[in-house]
Amino acid sequence: MLSMIKPARQQVWHGRALCLVLALCFGAGCSAQRLGDEEREEIERVIRTGVEMKDDPYVRVETLRILELAADPALNGFVEPRISDSSPAVRVAALRVLLKTDHPQARHHAVSMFNNAAEAEKLAIVTATIDHGNAALERILLDRAVRTSDARLRKVAFEKGLLARVEQALEAKDNDALRRVLIPELGAFVDHEDERIAALALAKLIEAGEAARATPLVEKLADEQAPLAERLRAARVLTRAKAAEALPVFLALVETFDAPFDEKRGIHQRRLDAALVRAAILGTTALDDPIHISRAQNYLDGADVNDTIEVLDALAASTAEAGAVSLRVAMRHGNVAVRRHAVRRYGARADARADALIGALRHDDFETQKILAALLTGPRFASEWSHLINQRLKNEAQIDETLALLRNVLRSEKELAVLIPVREVLTNLATTAEGRRAAIAAYLLLQVADADSSHRIADEHLDHETRYAYLEHLIERNPREHVEIFRRHFRDDLFALRLASSVGLWMAFQKEATPTQASN
Repeated sequence: MLSMIKPARQQVWHGRALCLVLALCFGAGCSAQRLGDEEREEIERVIRTGVEMKDDPYVRVETLRILELAADPALNGFVEPRISDSSPAVRVAALRVLLKTDHPQARHHAVSMFNNAAEAEKLAIVTATIDHGNAALERILLDRAVRTSDARLRKVAFEKGLLARVEQALEAKDNDALRRVLIPELGAFVDHEDERIAALALAKLIEAGEAARATPLVEKLADEQAPLAERLRAARVLTRAKAAEALPVFLALVETFDAPFDEKRGIHQRRLDAALVRAAILGTTALDDPIHISRAQNYLDGADVNDTIEVLDALAASTAEAGAVSLRVAMRHGNVAVRRHAVRRYGARADARADALIGALRHDDFETQKILAALLTGPRFASEWSHLINQRLKNEAQIDETLALLRNVLRSEKELAVLIPVREVLTNLATTAEGRRAAIAAYLLLQVADADSSHRIADEHLDHETRYAYLEHLIERNPREHVEIFRRHFRDDLFALRLASSVGLWMAFQKEATPTQASN
């Protein structure tokens, strides 16, 4: 039976992993202190099977992801051919391994792949470089990425590139670098065609004490003779940058529009386009003047996705309770892009409440749940969330939903720490419940239990999916201590378990393990 293994661990949880039965057995027992020849041959065979699975790129990606965890240059012979794979996902997965293992050709591959890739693949290549590449390669790709046509990639490149360098110089108080290089370079982006990048540049310039850089845009906004499109652009950039100098002009525009008709001023009143008035109202709101906040909220009615996000950004910048209310409502919005944006903006507010974030977890959108989990496991909300988890795991009607949610979204040690206060209830579920409920509870408990308890629970309660994630967990945490477990599953019929066990064994004996033949 061939089974698909999705490239991300959370996707394994959703039950789409396929199983590959390999009737490959070896008879001889092996010394617990070294890697036997038959074991070595079988490990190579399993890895080769995974990276060369022609009909299933998901298996190839997942195999490469496990090799990325191992990060052993000795295994790069299996990885190198996949750089030219037909699947973009496989190519990027291979690049991640080569970057992480500091392969001598990794820089060449990254630059070449970026130059020839489609926009979506470019973003994945840049992300891989940020995660595993050196500073020189990262600078090369970010400088190229900021000039691409993809708005999302441009923003990532600008934030991780020039903007990050300016932030570092500000923190280090490197005034010479700021004055001679960084501030002039940043100033050039205020006129960038991408308004989001222009606003980021202006905001950072203001933070660096260069508030006067906003003056030309404020003058453009106030110029009644300027084209409407130019005034609107100026308004949006000033609003996103939270340029305080613009507030009097925003207020004056709204006042002019609201004033009783005056023959002397009438022509100017009529010249105020509704879009400019809207921009001025959002500007006053973003600059934390609450006088027009209710009118800003009204712009949410019937708005499309982009307009909704623009209004939410203005409301998020306001410290007024009305802004928080609008964001809490938007966290339940039917559109996933709006929902995620609202979650991020609400979670960044000083007045954000844990109960509101927890309530938004009811959505089954995985990415939104991950964003919420990252917020809830932070120092502000972790205690409250642990308390709620404890309550829900004792409520029969909420146990399975809560276990599934925790299994899907908790990954890092910081996130998993919220389970420490609920170890007792997890232990109870792992040892007294049955089936899937016991397996998930056992898996979660493994993340925060001592080693002896972990092995016993794993033996008794994990199912195939949770066992695969458990083996991955052991690969990342001193595999030499878990040789017995890897050897037990090394003989399994399920390819996912054989793969994880093979790499685990390899890592356990890494210093003495050398491939006999990396690839055909």
